[in-house]
Amino acid sequence: MSDATSAFRAAITDAGLVPPDVIIGDSKLHRYSTNGKRSDKSGWYVLHLDDAPAGAFGCWRHDITETWCGLPDTELTPVKREAVLRRIAEAKALRDREQAERWEQNRARLQSTWETAHELAGGDPVTLYLRRRMQASVWPLPSCLRYHPDLPYWVDGELIGHYPSMLARFHAPDGRCVGLHKTYLTLDGRKADVPTPKKMSPTSGSLSGGCIPLAHPIDGTLGVAEGIETALCAAAGSGIPVVATYSASALGAYQWPKGLRRLVIFADNDVSGTGQAAAAKLERRARAAGLPVSVLIPQTPGEDWADVYARRDALTVDAVADSLERAHFDDQEGGAT
Repeated sequence: MSDATSAFRAAITDAGLVPPDVIIGDSKLHRYSTNGKRSDKSGWYVLHLDDAPAGAFGCWRHDITETWCGLPDTELTPVKREAVLRRIAEAKALRDREQAERWEQNRARLQSTWETAHELAGGDPVTLYLRRRMQASVWPLPSCLRYHPDLPYWVDGELIGHYPSMLARFHAPDGRCVGLHKTYLTLDGRKADVPTPKKMSPTSGSLSGGCIPLAHPIDGTLGVAEGIETALCAAAGSGIPVVATYSASALGAYQWPKGLRRLVIFADNDVSGTGQAAAAKLERRARAAGLPVSVLIPQTPGEDWADVYARRDALTVDAVADSLERAHFDDQEGGAT
């Protein structure tokens, strides 16, 4: 392996991504798995190797794009600098064309999957599942949720079965549906016995900043939580409309709607601290934008607000929300865009 290839590999690692086993410097776009699954092709790179090595790399799943130059500034003559910039631009253009093609292909698939799903009705596996998780009635349910009776489940390119599933539309900040969150179930409303019961579909756009729009702001106030079930329980227990992301990292990157006057973050109390760190990241962004914000965290380590609500502990949600409203909202004015 050349020194330039080794340096390029190190750059991928430094960006928080797992590099491919083999890196080829042939100026072509290469895709590879970033989650260890053979069917995954979210990672990508382009590497030019000559007297001015340069390239680009990233991951579609994590919405990461980075550029790389193999020469220090002191060795970049005007000619070499021009060559590096040209090749980085070429690498980005390759990546953008590939991504646009994939998004267009996925857009039709997403629409077809959504149209073959059913609106929720009492007694279907989705409503049974949500009632089981919330230990209470779940009506009315958001229109962004549907029941698919026969969704295929794939593992590393192999179809292992079809399952009843909950589909949830995932919207980009501009309101476009760019993905479907899938929860595979049994007919009696339990999680299916599959390796990963919850998955995000291939996307038709960037997921960065987006959410599952379970609710809309009321009087300028909106809450956000990591998952669908947690968001629905937080809303039921607090009376605050709550949207859902799909992971801690997505919570940290969430982009609230324009004109919002108050944001309430229903964080998970993860033993690892992941949920709290994501909530803190979102809180910092909101405060920097001048948006009044509260972070609500269950008192018991390892719990989320679905756990709290399942204990019929909704009063705890109200009490914490009220105390934080007084502590953090009274000294802030205005809203943010």
